[in-house]
Amino acid sequence: MESATSRIYFCEGVYEGSITHPRALSYFGGLDCGTWAYIGKRATIRSAPGSIALHIANAKDVAVADLDFEAPSASGKGASSIAGFIANSTVSLTRTSFTAGAGRDGESGPAEGGTFNPAVAPNGKGAQFRRFPQPIYQANDLCPESIGGGGASEGRGQAGSPVMPTPHPDTSTDGAGGADYGVDRCNPAAHTGSNGSGGAPGQPATRYGVLDANGWHADPGGAGGKGGVAQGGGGAGGSNLGTAVGFWWGASGGAGGCGGVGGSGGLSGGSSLALIAFGAHVTIRDSRFSADTAGIGGTGGGGQMGQTGGAGGIGSDEHACPGGRGGAGGSGGGGAGGAGGLSVGILFTSSALTIDGRPARTAASYDGITIAAVGVSGGMGGPGGAPVPGVTDELTRGTPGTPGKSGVISALFELP
Repeated sequence: MESATSRIYFCEGVYEGSITHPRALSYFGGLDCGTWAYIGKRATIRSAPGSIALHIANAKDVAVADLDFEAPSASGKGASSIAGFIANSTVSLTRTSFTAGAGRDGESGPAEGGTFNPAVAPNGKGAQFRRFPQPIYQANDLCPESIGGGGASEGRGQAGSPVMPTPHPDTSTDGAGGADYGVDRCNPAAHTGSNGSGGAPGQPATRYGVLDANGWHADPGGAGGKGGVAQGGGGAGGSNLGTAVGFWWGASGGAGGCGGVGGSGGLSGGSSLALIAFGAHVTIRDSRFSADTAGIGGTGGGGQMGQTGGAGGIGSDEHACPGGRGGAGGSGGGGAGGAGGLSVGILFTSSALTIDGRPARTAASYDGITIAAVGVSGGMGGPGGAPVPGVTDELTRGTPGTPGKSGVISALFELP
């Protein structure tokens, strides 16, 4: 850590730009521009949008006096306004002020796009005549665990996969194999596969973000859960014509649809932070801090619609039965909303701050620190994906995302 052995002086006036000097320097204002005598009129350092007016890192014994630092309101989606940032340094601030502009509303999470490609799972394979026993299956290449049940030459066809852990209330959609043709004439028929369940809602971030030596990084809302994979339709029965002739194998069930992807979480609203301190020792005297309003959290993205199940394979009019349709994939859950931003006078962690001789701790209000009067809300949760067309089973609908948590308004806010 380099000591500040050199000084830079500012006479009264407004200076557009930022102090981010790579060397350890001390900075003094309050001087008359004609005589360079001390008159106590502060100079103002005003940064450009997206920049920090004062940034000191990895330095010790830095003194800053008689200077005002201003950061304008943020300009990009979810962007923050930060007037000062001190990291891993020892600094004294005397007769200074730090003023941050408003943070911007967070960006919404993108909706997870449209329908599947292909929109429909593979259809089952049709009935086939074979000399030797060999069941017929149909898998879904996009979610290989969903398989239409294999047909049989005698007896019932095989059930579709995967078998659902919780049976659906409608027993005609349990993916059971159908009866054979030779004895039961396809009664009962192969069942449709069970639909996949809708995805779980995205959950809000458990923390507001992370403060490190590189700055403030806000956490987004959580993504929605993926919809469940549907069960393949049941396989069908066929006919055993005898080993001398051959076997009619019933058609396979259609493959079940894949589950839709959950929506992305909304991004956090931008913050208004007058001063950030990370791993720093900062001694503050006769100084003022002002934070503006923060941005509202972004809305969570919508969940993707599940994939339609494939049709059962076609039977033979006189020898083999048709397969069952594959179930519909569950639609994705909605993403959680992003958290509201922070309106904080001094945000700090792993730091020792002293303000006019008193150790700094988290405090809603503090003399010399102005913050927004009202906090901002978190973003709304995104919508869950709708059931696939023609499916009335509401259990396949994705659950809407959870709203993001409200932002923080606090004069002093210490992060763990």
